[in-house]
Amino acid sequence: MELINDFFQSKHHQSLMHNIDQIFQPNQKIIPIDISENRSFFIITATLAGIPKENINLELMGDQLIININHKNNPYEKRKVDLPSYVTPNGMKARHRDGILQIKFPKIKGESIEIN
Repeated sequence: MELINDFFQSKHHQSLMHNIDQIFQPNQKIIPIDISENRSFFIITATLAGIPKENINLELMGDQLIININHKNNPYEKRKVDLPSYVTPNGMKARHRDGILQIKFPKIKGESIEIN
C-alpha cells in the first residue's frame, strides 16, 4: 500500500497527470454569448473584448448563425447558434460597440385564425 501512495505523490505521477489534463484542454475558447428575447426580437449578445468589428464575420447557414473571428491572435473558435423557427433574417441588425456584439432577429408575427 505504501508503494501505491508513494507513486501517487511522486513528481512523475503529478507531471503525468498535468500532461493528461493539457491534452483535454481546448486550445481555443468558445465565444461567450447570451440569448434573450422580447416581444419583437430574438437577441444574441456576444462578448468580444479587443476584437474590432472588421474582424468579425457573421454568416447565416440555414437555421444557424455562425460567428467567426478573423484575426491572427484570435483566442476564440467560431460559434454556431441555432435560431428558432419563429425568427426571420429579413430585417436582422447587428451592432458592435465597446466589445459587445448584439444581433437582433425580428420575430415572425403569427396570423390569427378565425374559428367557425
